[in-house]
Amino acid sequence: MSERKTRAPNRAGIEFIEANVAYTGDDCLLWPYTCCTAGYGSVGFDGTVHLAHRTMCRLAHGEPPTTKHHAAHECGNRACVNPNHLSWKTPRENQFDRPGHGRPFTGRRKTMTAEQVREIRRLKGQKTSIALAKRFGCTESNIRHIQTWATYRHVV
Repeated sequence: MSERKTRAPNRAGIEFIEANVAYTGDDCLLWPYTCCTAGYGSVGFDGTVHLAHRTMCRLAHGEPPTTKHHAAHECGNRACVNPNHLSWKTPRENQFDRPGHGRPFTGRRKTMTAEQVREIRRLKGQKTSIALAKRFGCTESNIRHIQTWATYRHVV
């Protein structure tokens, strides 16, 4: 998720993360505040919005090895911020966890027909990217790229 400016800082989210950075439970620790469209928790601090699980992973496990590393969920639950369920993984390693979380491993983008692309764009704002990804057998990232015209620009 890209960082964006916030209007008023809300300390509750960062305080929740700081209070639970030493959490030792085995169950998912669910994010109790705002989630972004994809279902990941979001927390505002330092004038920007950050992914809650990535912030927890930073505090619990240090900085990511590279800027491309993901804060990966061992549990597969996007709303979870349990530091014991989070670790730094490359995008490739994170993708290989998908089948264990009940999500298809795609590896590559699925080729869509022009009709499917038009339908995905038409349903923007009416259906979540999660629901559309399941319906069309692709990743949520594919759906978002189609809806923002980052891919399939030639399909009008």
